[in-house]
Amino acid sequence: MVTPDGTLEATLGATNATTPLTALGTVTLGGSLQLTLTAPPDKTYRYLLINKTSAGAITGQFGSSAPGASYQGTNYVFHVLYAGGDGNDLAVTMAGAPETCIFLR
Repeated sequence: MVTPDGTLEATLGATNATTPLTALGTVTLGGSLQLTLTAPPDKTYRYLLINKTSAGAITGQFGSSAPGASYQGTNYVFHVLYAGGDGNDLAVTMAGAPETCIFLR
């Protein structure tokens, strides 16, 4: 879902995302990305957020998330892939789990 302020909101499950947006024409990104998790993500899964069915690359980016940048809007870190899916889609993959601290006495 895209909010009026330009935020793309996506919910990720263990091995699926909300139904990706399908774009038939030009896709220009801006605004921000907000991910919500319903289960711990699968570190091997590529979550498709925008399925661009026409030729050409996605242009623009979310805030300061350059291609290949990390996104940490949840307890996990994700890589933003502006050329994901079949090469011109928007996807995210898990880059790592949060670090756990254990304090011993």
